[in-house]
Amino acid sequence: MARTEHHAELQSALAIAFGIALLIAAAYFRRHRNRPLEPAEPNRRTRAVRQRLSTLRPLTALGTGAALGIGGPKRLGVTLVVTATITAAGVREVEEFALATAYVLVGTVLVWLPVLLYIVFGDRGATWLTDGQACIAEHKDPLTFYPSAVLGVVLIADGIIQLTA
Repeated sequence: MARTEHHAELQSALAIAFGIALLIAAAYFRRHRNRPLEPAEPNRRTRAVRQRLSTLRPLTALGTGAALGIGGPKRLGVTLVVTATITAAGVREVEEFALATAYVLVGTVLVWLPVLLYIVFGDRGATWLTDGQACIAEHKDPLTFYPSAVLGVVLIADGIIQLTA
């Protein structure tokens, strides 16, 4: 018996429960939309960090990016959860390798892209990143609502299909 055949009903029920939770969260996000507010001024500590980062030379930025790319408690914790999820998925070794590679590539790009933009384009790259953050902040509501709603519906449908199969 394969790993995925154990407790199929429980897996389906959990998928449905998570789907319902995501739909509730999406409805909450939709109902409690944030009105556009003036951005708060960064505190003294944040300003100091930004000031120090703005004076980094490309080689120093490269070293900082390397330190950030290696880890930290949150990044290592997420890596452990991803590893456990891939292992528990019951897929073949080739698929496990592909999923692990995809995770490493996405994580690496998310850390190194800003560093490389700064190294290659300097202040222009920093402006692009700031503009990107502003765009995400401006579209925060749909970027929260739609993925939550769609994933919730998909999980519920998958759970129901698995229960009836």
